[in-house]
Amino acid sequence: MNTFIKGMDLSTLPEVERCGGKFYDNGKPGDAVSILKSYGMNLVRLRLWNDPYSEDGVPYGAGTNDLLRTVQMAKRLKDTGVDWMLDLHYSDFWADPGKQTIPKSWRGMEPKALAGAVYDFTFSVMTTLASSGLLPTITAVGNELSNGLLWPYGRTPNFENIVLFLNAGIQAVRDAAPGVKIMLHLDNGKTCDLKKDATARSMLQMMDTAPKKGFDLTVTDPADVTGFLRYMLEAGRTERVAG
Repeated sequence: MNTFIKGMDLSTLPEVERCGGKFYDNGKPGDAVSILKSYGMNLVRLRLWNDPYSEDGVPYGAGTNDLLRTVQMAKRLKDTGVDWMLDLHYSDFWADPGKQTIPKSWRGMEPKALAGAVYDFTFSVMTTLASSGLLPTITAVGNELSNGLLWPYGRTPNFENIVLFLNAGIQAVRDAAPGVKIMLHLDNGKTCDLKKDATARSMLQMMDTAPKKGFDLTVTDPADVTGFLRYMLEAGRTERVAG
C-alpha cells in the first residue's frame, strides 16, 4: 500500500459516463481514471450495496453499486494500474450516521443470525474478488460507523451487537483474504479529535466499553486503519484538522 494515499470515491463514475458525462484535461478528452492517475491519484474507493434494487427490480440509482458493477469497476482500475478500496455498507443503499438500514434479505433476523449473514456476505464478496484477481488493498467493514450499523440491533449504545457484527465482517476478510487491510470507517472527521467530537465519540466509547464488558472489538487482530470522513464544504480547509 502507498505510504501516502491520494484518492477519491469513483463509485458513481460509470453511471455518469452512461448518462453522457465526458472528461477533459486541458481541453483534451480522455478517460477519467487515467486523467486522475496522471495527477497523482493512487487509490479509489468503491462502495458496495447488498441489493440496490426495489422489490420490483428497479435500481435505486446513485451508481447501483452491486457486486457485478463493483467487479467491473475494480477491473478497470486494475487495468489502469490504480489500487482500490472496498467500502462495505451492509445495506441496500446509503448507510450513514442518520440511517443504517438492514438489507431486505436480512430482515427478521436476530443479532446472531445477522452476524452470520455479515460473515457469509463478506466472505462471498472477498472470495469472488480473489478468484477474479481483483482483491482491494483495503476493505472498510461498515460505512460511517459512529452511530453503529444494522439498526436497530446495532445502533449505539448497543455496543455488544455492534462488536458482534464488526467481528463477523473482520473475521470474514481475514479468512478469505488475509493480506487485505481492514478499516473501521468513522464520519465527521472535520477535527479528527475523538475526545472533543461528539459524533465520533460514540465509537471511542465503544472501543473503551467493549473490553470492560468482557468482549473484544476485534477477533484475533485489530483493524489496520481508522478512516475519518471529511466533507470539505462542511469542514473547511485541511489546515483546520486537529491531529
